[in-house]
Amino acid sequence: MNTSLKDSDTESLHDMSTSVAAISNKQDVSSTPSQFDTQNPKNSKSRPRFTTPKPFREFLGMEKSQRNSSALKGASPFAPNPLDHGGYSDRFFRRELGEEGTFENLEGPHALVPVFLKVIVSAIESSSLDFEGLYRVPADSKKRSHLLKHFDETFKNSSDFDFGDLSIAPNTLAGCVSWFLSPKNLPSPIIPEYLQDELIKAIGPAQESAPSPSERIREVLLDLPVRESRLANWQSLRFICRHLHCVSQKSDINKMNCRNLATCLCPTFFPLKDPTQYQSESFSGDLIEILICLIQHHDSIFRDDPKRIKLMKQEYLRKK
Repeated sequence: MNTSLKDSDTESLHDMSTSVAAISNKQDVSSTPSQFDTQNPKNSKSRPRFTTPKPFREFLGMEKSQRNSSALKGASPFAPNPLDHGGYSDRFFRRELGEEGTFENLEGPHALVPVFLKVIVSAIESSSLDFEGLYRVPADSKKRSHLLKHFDETFKNSSDFDFGDLSIAPNTLAGCVSWFLSPKNLPSPIIPEYLQDELIKAIGPAQESAPSPSERIREVLLDLPVRESRLANWQSLRFICRHLHCVSQKSDINKMNCRNLATCLCPTFFPLKDPTQYQSESFSGDLIEILICLIQHHDSIFRDDPKRIKLMKQEYLRKK
């Protein structure tokens, strides 16, 4: 975007600022009532305050937040910000999990995981796991946008992707993962909303003979691989939980144990239409406990069981 001003624009702004100063200087300061003067009846009617002209306010950026808030009013929390395109296309971003073109191949347990997640997570695990506050220290939004744009423009395959001359800090890499999984990018959350209530029930207290919370959570999440349209959610959730477990294994250095990770990433995994719900300690506490369980027991929750899933698919199709 070219931000340089033409001579005519500069002159116009100069004339506008001169006019503003002239109008301001003409005001009779001595007759302007003080906000603390309540005894003088002459001060009961104040003179109208001078208002900066709208074009000048727009140039100064004073109108920006008002325009943004009105444009986004009533927007779904799961929809990407229409005013923030970041300079990158929809080739890899702002698309549903499992959409064609977002993954590389159909081989292996993580076949449908977005290739962007695979590349960034691999970079984190190769050199950044010791970074203190990983996933807690926020990313620089400009550096994150530069990385997203670079990936969008240069990616061909994960085997030879090069970060180029970008100096990528660990918190920028982690910030890219958080951003990718958040409502700012994904049209719908990685853990579908319709499973949330069942997951909260699964993490709650149970009888002694009942399965463990991790097994109950697994039973709820098995709905994902059963549905063809949700298989990418299952694979991506398994992939990212395995990664977060790796991060927690270095908690003595990076200070990010399972609880810290879950607390920081809870709004990313469970974006709510009403953010005030996070203020409820019991509600947000349940969501954090679910995420802790997913990280701690990812290997058992996401274990392969082709026969069981096949039977569940058959039952699902029969009911459908």
